[in-house]
Amino acid sequence: MLGVAAITAMIGVLSTALLISVLAQKLELSRSEKYVHNFVLNMKIAKERKTHAANVIKFVLKLWFLKRKRQPTSNEYIQAQRGLVRSMHFNQQLKQEQKKLIDNCTGLPELVLMQHDTNDRTRENTQTLSIMKFKVDKIEEKLTDMNQAITNIQNTLHLLLNRIQQ
Repeated sequence: MLGVAAITAMIGVLSTALLISVLAQKLELSRSEKYVHNFVLNMKIAKERKTHAANVIKFVLKLWFLKRKRQPTSNEYIQAQRGLVRSMHFNQQLKQEQKKLIDNCTGLPELVLMQHDTNDRTRENTQTLSIMKFKVDKIEEKLTDMNQAITNIQNTLHLLLNRIQQ
């Protein structure tokens, strides 16, 4: 009796796990859907940040106006200060959420593609560097030859000047 209950429980656990894994695969977003979802979330956060930035400006102006009217202790002034601090806090939170969203956007395929591109650029730069080294070596050889030729010309000119002077 106990064995039958254990087998039934195991079958129930396995079937539930299978059902959950199938549902998880169906609910998982594709790569392009993730990009669209992240784009929409980013636009939503950007819109909220603009709203809170406008609220910050609105509360600062209200505080300035009330201070100018010499009412810095009124209830309205305190509410405006609270609103200013709250808007600034929300703006900072949204900024952090936006950074997290950008970090979550890059996945393994993007990292592999970036590494591949970096490797290609490194390879190209190495080839270009070796070609440049070869060209610099050729230029050095030509400069050495030119220096030797100039030295030979100087020696011949000294010999000719010595003959002319005698």
